[in-house]
Amino acid sequence: MTVLPLVGRTADSGNLLFLAMLVAISAVMLCVNILNQKTPVRVNIIDLIVLLFCSYVLVRDIQSSGIITERYLLYSLLVFLYLIVKTDEKNSIKAIAIGILLCGVVQSTIAYLQLAGVLRSNHSAFACTGSFGNPALLGCIVAVSIAVAVSELKLKSNAVRWVLVVCIAYMLPVLILSDSRASWVAFGIGVIIILLREWRLKRFWKMVVVGVVAIWVAIPLYNHKPVSADARVLIWKVCGNISKENTLTGAGTDAVRREYMHYQADYFQNGGTEKERLITANNNYAFNELLDILCSYGVIGVILFLSVVVTYFACNGIGGTPSVGVMCILVFGMFSYPFSNIVTLTIFTLLLATGKGKTVLYLRHKCAKYITVIIVVALLSVAGVKWWEFKRFDDALKEYCWEISEKEYVKSNFHNIKNEPMLVSRYGRLLYETGNYAEAIPILDRMRELQASPEVYYDLGKCYEKTAEYDNAEFCYKLVSYMLPAYITPQYKLLKLYKLSNQDVKAIETAQYMLGMPLKKETRESERMKIEAKRIIKAQGA
Repeated sequence: MTVLPLVGRTADSGNLLFLAMLVAISAVMLCVNILNQKTPVRVNIIDLIVLLFCSYVLVRDIQSSGIITERYLLYSLLVFLYLIVKTDEKNSIKAIAIGILLCGVVQSTIAYLQLAGVLRSNHSAFACTGSFGNPALLGCIVAVSIAVAVSELKLKSNAVRWVLVVCIAYMLPVLILSDSRASWVAFGIGVIIILLREWRLKRFWKMVVVGVVAIWVAIPLYNHKPVSADARVLIWKVCGNISKENTLTGAGTDAVRREYMHYQADYFQNGGTEKERLITANNNYAFNELLDILCSYGVIGVILFLSVVVTYFACNGIGGTPSVGVMCILVFGMFSYPFSNIVTLTIFTLLLATGKGKTVLYLRHKCAKYITVIIVVALLSVAGVKWWEFKRFDDALKEYCWEISEKEYVKSNFHNIKNEPMLVSRYGRLLYETGNYAEAIPILDRMRELQASPEVYYDLGKCYEKTAEYDNAEFCYKLVSYMLPAYITPQYKLLKLYKLSNQDVKAIETAQYMLGMPLKKETRESERMKIEAKRIIKAQGA
């Protein structure tokens, strides 16, 4: 048996209780598996390379930002899931295939209910997203599920085959409605691999078929949403600049999330085309998992990750059900961010753990039991401590506005949670909203180090305004204007700042720029801001 979350948004969604429950359930299931273990546990070459990659990631995590509570819970979950598969190899592949199929059916059902208006979509711009924040991740899950179902068709009895056909027919419309080109490509390549498995062609001709199909569909897919495709190219350019920060070992965990908007601001401050300015947006994903690994963990991380992938396919081929699932997720990851989503990351981990390779070590069942118990106890003990610290601070923030003792606790224990983005963000926002602007400045300043975003800089700029530090406020708003060059809001905030600080010349220049600047999208709010800019120009007689 395996644990497979059927619903979930992102690995950093803030739902720690959900993660903690999964960790606890998977720990119990692992203990049950290992206590029933009667045969040696085989450690193969894939396991060793996975261990090497994960060890390197862990070291870089500790070096760059420490392991935050949520990430630690996620790592613990993935370790337990991997070990569950290794201690029950006989039943794992079948259980995982059923779990993936069930996951796709559940997500498709949620999507249909959203389309019918029974459930609410999680994104205002899209009619159906499943349980996720956008339809791309829904498309990924459905694409993997359909590809796995197609791969299983030949292996099952007639009755089961009809069930699979019904499931495929049920999920296929959702894949189309997700409007996710990345999931379409992932599904297409998965199906092509399955077909090539059945065709008796030489490897060269199989590669030719894949190449021809890729070229044939590339242009229509680009033309389907050219703005989105161009935006990804821009993101890859900016991420390329991040990767130059430390090419060998990377800029540290979550480098793109922490630094992307800073690098985007620098990119447009020093150039960038008009077309690029109009397609840019607030972003903290690389939209390419390999590029994300390069930014965070450098060339070493990329080599280790590719070693895992290459070894997996070299030992298992590309035709089996697990291999098709892994391939679909990897292809999707070339254009999106499946590893930031708990469902796709869980599926990838489970499929990877099924990999067969040259056995390099046999662990007798008694030895495997002792090692597993030590791992479970150690991980759960640390998880308990981190959970308690997080929960204590979280509860203190809830009581902050009326309990003096909680204010003192939060202030004196901030150093313990300074690497926790969720708590730091909540604390800074709480100080800002309660008018404690001077106290909020260092907290928000820490938050911008953890994750650069326009919202943090808006709040920080407002705090500087309230404390009459106008130069610092101007810096914050100008930086956002470089981050989002086709958005009028940062210019409007600069305009208000210049009026507040009696810098009339700068106010007029900003107002005139606002009236002529190209905008990504005209809205009622942008029209209101332009009307105020006209009023200021008229009042100054300019």
